[in-house]
Amino acid sequence: MRSVVSSRLKAGASIPPWGFLDRIGEKCQAYSRQPLMGDHRPDLGENIRLFPVDNYVVIYELLPEGILVLMVTRGSRDVPRLFGRRQTGPGQ
Repeated sequence: MRSVVSSRLKAGASIPPWGFLDRIGEKCQAYSRQPLMGDHRPDLGENIRLFPVDNYVVIYELLPEGILVLMVTRGSRDVPRLFGRRQTGPGQ
């Protein structure tokens, strides 16, 4: 979370970073109550899902008792690459 706060401060975000972290926390609580709401990403792992918060995505794993947040990163990042996986498709 420190890198999220740092990048928002450097970018001169109009939203205070602590409010942003509060929104992430609130959404994580909501997704822990209904973990299947997130977008399923089987390319990252069997139980991996994600959801957006502003320009970021929260990547989490389903657990029997809720969710485990694995990563919060900018939505523009190559998420499969962050997980050590390459996307394959036509021409790749």
